[in-house]
Amino acid sequence: NDPSERHVFFRRREDKEGKRDLQDLLLALNTGLKNKGIPDHVRFLNLHYTAKGAVSGRLGEKALAKMLVPSYNDLLVNIAKTIDPEIIEVGLAEQWQRLRVHRVQLDRYLAPEGLTLLQKEIKTIQGLSLPYKPV
Repeated sequence: NDPSERHVFFRRREDKEGKRDLQDLLLALNTGLKNKGIPDHVRFLNLHYTAKGAVSGRLGEKALAKMLVPSYNDLLVNIAKTIDPEIIEVGLAEQWQRLRVHRVQLDRYLAPEGLTLLQKEIKTIQGLSLPYKPV
């Protein structure tokens, strides 16, 4: 399976930057999964902070994130909040799309709201969803 299919993301409040001990969170999540009776192969191997401050968890080789998300979202968030109260939701890895752009009229997008306009145009014309403003 594709490695991205084994990743679960825990989103934190955006204005919070304090980090918790991820080993404690890893133990809590895996203990909670075991106590819930979820098969042993569905366990987190490691956790790390992303550049945006979310917590990314990688499951074992034979587990897929969709085995947990969305069925066990509430369980995962409640367990995670015992270690990191700033966690607000859990989700799957986002799908990334490649987009090739030709002949762009740059001055159209150099205005203060240019990137928002670009995001809107890509979503409307290409049918792609950009989760964040392009940088």
